[in-house]
Amino acid sequence: MQGVASKGKAWPWYFRTTAILLLLVLHFSLAIGREQAHTEPMKKQEYTTKAGTKQYMPVLSIRQMMVRDTTGWCLKCGQEVPNVEPDARKYVHERCGEPKVYGLQELLLLNLVRVK
Repeated sequence: MQGVASKGKAWPWYFRTTAILLLLVLHFSLAIGREQAHTEPMKKQEYTTKAGTKQYMPVLSIRQMMVRDTTGWCLKCGQEVPNVEPDARKYVHERCGEPKVYGLQELLLLNLVRVK
């Protein structure tokens, strides 16, 4: 069977060219989306904990989550906190003084992020 990548045979040139073009288009579309995701502010949604206190969780698009890997979130006041490790837990927020700052990866593990 000609054109199948088995037994040491290479893919035909048009498959390789198509794959390279698709990768380039994907790369440039992500690069354009990153610029938009950096400037777009994070939205917040209020929720009530089991203890009855009101807190805020971020509402993000997938593109924003890919770009903002060093961004944290204060659950108490709903503010975005820059330069926070992705696995941060209970960091003290400078504005409100509460130990409620979490990294985005940690919030994902805790199921405290809404994806739009």
